[in-house]
Amino acid sequence: MSNFIEKLFGLDKRTLKKYDRQARKVEALAETMRALSDDEIWKVDSSFDKVKFNTEAFNLYKELQTAWMNFDYDTIRELVSDEMYNMYSMYTSKYNYYLSHLL
Repeated sequence: MSNFIEKLFGLDKRTLKKYDRQARKVEALAETMRALSDDEIWKVDSSFDKVKFNTEAFNLYKELQTAWMNFDYDTIRELVSDEMYNMYSMYTSKYNYYLSHLL
């Protein structure tokens, strides 16, 4: 699978490993956040509202997923970091290029 990704997106193994390490860090952070108790969070931020946080996070997730599915670059640009946006736009442009040459 990685050979296909390397050819399709022009990524070398070093870059793929970098993205894999970043994804693992995000997963570890998410696991840490899930493990925090409400009391631990409120010690740091007494105004934290868990329901509001979860609702807003879910709504942002849905908005971003919808934007990705519809190639809505303006919305994606507002919701993600520069690095993620540039990576996404590079992938989609290469993907569209390869699709146009296959059809």
